[in-house]
Amino acid sequence: AYEVGGASYIDDNKVHSVLNFYHELGVFLFYPEMGNKCIIASPKWLVEKLGCLLCHKKQLLKVCKDDVVELFCKNGILVDDLYQGVFKKYKDMQNINLVDILTSFSLAAKVIIKLHGSTYEGREGYFVPTMLSQSENDSEVPDYHLSSG
Repeated sequence: AYEVGGASYIDDNKVHSVLNFYHELGVFLFYPEMGNKCIIASPKWLVEKLGCLLCHKKQLLKVCKDDVVELFCKNGILVDDLYQGVFKKYKDMQNINLVDILTSFSLAAKVIIKLHGSTYEGREGYFVPTMLSQSENDSEVPDYHLSSG
């Protein structure tokens, strides 16, 4: 947007104001805190893609291995294998990383996995609290520790 504005001799401040205006109208999404390159032309597209990731376990099992899905659905840990498995069929996802969006809004946090017995222990992942399974019995709470990466 800024390149188009510059080519049209429009000041960056005016471009920024226009982007904010259309964001407030809901025409598209613009979050300058994520860098000026993140403009999402269709809010519906973003909701649909997030729905692909934050969906029911059965849907995830159709595109990913059991251990990766279990790590995400039970412990709230998103690893690249799951992300790639979910979005490999979407060509419109090549230049967008939803994890960047989730972390920008504190919906996910980068972590080093320290889950005892997991094949992913020591690897980088993202903690997504909304995916934590709810347990009525405290003894069912998984034994893991989070530390920011």
